[in-house]
Amino acid sequence: MGAFKKKEAATQAQNSLKQVKSIDSTSICYIDNRAENLFYKIDYYCSLSGTQNLVFGEQIITNFAAVISLASIENSIYTTTGYFVDTGIEASLTKDEIKLAEVYDQIIGLFTAKS
Repeated sequence: MGAFKKKEAATQAQNSLKQVKSIDSTSICYIDNRAENLFYKIDYYCSLSGTQNLVFGEQIITNFAAVISLASIENSIYTTTGYFVDTGIEASLTKDEIKLAEVYDQIIGLFTAKS
């Protein structure tokens, strides 16, 4: 079961979350409605300082930028080249290119106990 018991509840939450905008009325998010789950992503292409204060209806959410952190940089423009940075791997162990399918295993490997 998803986070929402009914698809309608997910749609209602999506519509509410869409109302959160920057002070200059720029949308700050992307919401993928997956029926009973929502995938919510901050999708703001300007300086993060633009999310310092947000507007939600008539309310102002202050100091928002101080409570979020950048978790990933997405290749959202869909170019053929993407970048993956892992500062935990010795330079001698790196390859010039890795397959997209290998990224997940490489990330999980960072948290796996080494013997």
